[in-house]
Amino acid sequence: MSSEFYIPETVSEAVNLKETLKRAFYLGGGTILNAWTKKSAKKLISLHKLGLKSIERQTGFISIGAMTTLTELFNGGVMKDNYPLEEILKSCKIVSKNIRNMATVGGVLGSRYTRSDFLPLFLVLEAEVVSITSEGERRESVEDFLMRPPSKSGLITNILVKEDREPFFFKSARFARNSNDLPVIKMAVFYTPLGTTMTDLKIAAGGLYDKPVRLYELEEALEGKNYDDDKISSLIGETLNQMAPARTDLRGNGDFKKAVAASLLEDIIAAS
Repeated sequence: MSSEFYIPETVSEAVNLKETLKRAFYLGGGTILNAWTKKSAKKLISLHKLGLKSIERQTGFISIGAMTTLTELFNGGVMKDNYPLEEILKSCKIVSKNIRNMATVGGVLGSRYTRSDFLPLFLVLEAEVVSITSEGERRESVEDFLMRPPSKSGLITNILVKEDREPFFFKSARFARNSNDLPVIKMAVFYTPLGTTMTDLKIAAGGLYDKPVRLYELEEALEGKNYDDDKISSLIGETLNQMAPARTDLRGNGDFKKAVAASLLEDIIAAS
């Protein structure tokens, strides 16, 4: 339980508080903070008065405010007008309604949770994160953001997703113990089709490693291949086997997770 609760009214005030206070946490929807840091979250900085809840079209991008809840994201008209974001909306629907009503997009990113339904999607879409630190505004790819230590992340203000992408193929798949559980493995694929050829291929996975990652070895192996090639399945399996060992935890060992990832990826490409 927190012993100190701060309600800043500007982004700069919130950032200054975070810089000044020791072991303070930003508080958005609270779903992740409540699950992970009940005992250590003694100082909380509320983000509710900072005006970070929005979904709007900018030049070439959809800008999603960090305090936008997953329900608001799912209901957002601007989002539904842009097919590249359909998979994100489908992932919003997977999350239980109670969590969906509270969890924020900024919290999803800030958590860096490997079993996220959303982060692999943001990775293949090459989304960008805008954050504020005491040194000013920073704009970087989601991939670079995930590599940054949480203590150096700053305050996330919004996420930018490109909207002017045609033609394209964008799809994801998940394996979970049940429909309400977080995925054991989540796979996402984005590419530009040239006939039956996959070009500019991007593949990301959640659940394989300590954080969601782009799978560059698989991208290189499959780039320029035909999605209906009979050798795709064996190529996926061989490449995954040569990659770094996947994490082992209560939801399965590394070999099992790689097998699941291969199966999900084969299904996605077969749906091209």
